[in-house]
Amino acid sequence: MSDTQYRPGDDELRLGGLALRAGLVTVEQLMETLAVQSLEAKEGKLVRKLGLILLSKGFLTEEQLEGLLKSQIRLRAKGQGPENRPGM
Repeated sequence: MSDTQYRPGDDELRLGGLALRAGLVTVEQLMETLAVQSLEAKEGKLVRKLGLILLSKGFLTEEQLEGLLKSQIRLRAKGQGPENRPGM
């Protein structure tokens, strides 16, 4: 399975989940952002990355987005994905 495919439990490493847990966005803001992505896909547009939409809507600052992306990379590099946890 490639790294770009969804795996159960990947939500823990997805940008939206990280932003929620960090208290940087609300559930409503995340849902609104995901709806934008869905609409872009339905309309056959180039679907923007979640972070870019969060940034364009003013839900995150550039510094917050950069910090989340660094955290995401660090967690993936440390093998914090669910496939590397005991019992998974």
